[in-house]
Amino acid sequence: MFKHLRIYVLSLLLLGNAWAHGDEDHSEHSHAAPGTVLQTSSVVPTLTAQSDQFELVARLYPDELGLYIDDWATNTPVLHGDVEVEFNGRKAVAKFHSDHGDYALADADMLKALSAEGEHALLFTIIAGRKSDLLTGILVVKHDEHAASSVAKSWLSGLLWLAGAVVLVLFGLVIRKALRSRKEKGL
Repeated sequence: MFKHLRIYVLSLLLLGNAWAHGDEDHSEHSHAAPGTVLQTSSVVPTLTAQSDQFELVARLYPDELGLYIDDWATNTPVLHGDVEVEFNGRKAVAKFHSDHGDYALADADMLKALSAEGEHALLFTIIAGRKSDLLTGILVVKHDEHAASSVAKSWLSGLLWLAGAVVLVLFGLVIRKALRSRKEKGL
């Protein structure tokens, strides 16, 4: 009976270790599309803009402003277009990454200015084949370390409560099985 209980408890402990990542650096995912990386807008400042031609999502990472652009009518990614970003009178060209299907603005001065806390109005000029458009949006940057840590703590707390509940249910099942076994043996 206790052998099975130990196996269940050890399995739960191993499962907990698989989920607990700590403060790992996931910067290799910075080029992934917005829906493929689990992050909140309080951690990665995000701007969305759309017109009757294009939909755009811009995400501010430490080393770049990642731009994900789709054709509004077909929802297909806009590939190999010309994209220019304007901020406070300064313009910079976003480079297309064919390996990721996104665009990246890596102008150090512009990134430094965009990283400052506040609301930043951006203008995007997009030319893709025969389509072209201007999109505008506000990128809100907040340096709220508490928000990011509270999201992580909330997630961890929920996981611990779930693990505790699973352990209690399993322990109850093992006790129930042991009591049935004892009853059948007439003990």
